[in-house]
Amino acid sequence: MITSKDVAMLIAAMRSVFVTKDDLNRFVTKDDLVSFKDEILKQIQDLRDDVAIVTGYRDMIEQHETDIEAIKKHFKLPSS
Repeated sequence: MITSKDVAMLIAAMRSVFVTKDDLNRFVTKDDLVSFKDEILKQIQDLRDDVAIVTGYRDMIEQHETDIEAIKKHFKLPSS
């Protein structure tokens, strides 16, 4: 026959092995995950915007470097 002492021991042993609802609530909630996802998506969108801006000006940047080299040659300045 199982005594109440045995039941208490079993419950204590199970709590050390299995996770309870209270244990899970202390960790990550659905709102935390949604908030984290929103932060990541915003950062990705910001990166995409930055890449789009840089890509749009790539030809101008390359032309700018060529122009600087031409000016250095014209004024006989040392190249960097």
